[in-house]
Amino acid sequence: MGNIQMRTVTVTVASTTGPPQPVRGSTAFTANVLNAQCCVQSWDIGYTQNDKHFYEELLQITNILPSGTNVSFDVKAGVRDSSGVWDDAYHATVTVLVIAEISSN
Repeated sequence: MGNIQMRTVTVTVASTTGPPQPVRGSTAFTANVLNAQCCVQSWDIGYTQNDKHFYEELLQITNILPSGTNVSFDVKAGVRDSSGVWDDAYHATVTVLVIAEISSN
């Protein structure tokens, strides 16, 4: 078993409309990564122009990929109102905690 290291990465979803699209995040570790997992440490999401009620909020971390000393991942974040359409501009900031098992040599 290797050593455990943690990093935090902040990913920004710029103001957009339409269904949430993946935004890539990544971080480096001090040795080769054997295994990695990600979790949401904090997030801030909202409408860019209007103050409306949230009907659906989406927040996902997917495609966690260790490669050498790096770990990359995708963040999807979005919000929509009761119309059921992703037609209002929204933005998000997501802080991700990356936990990696790294090689001990």
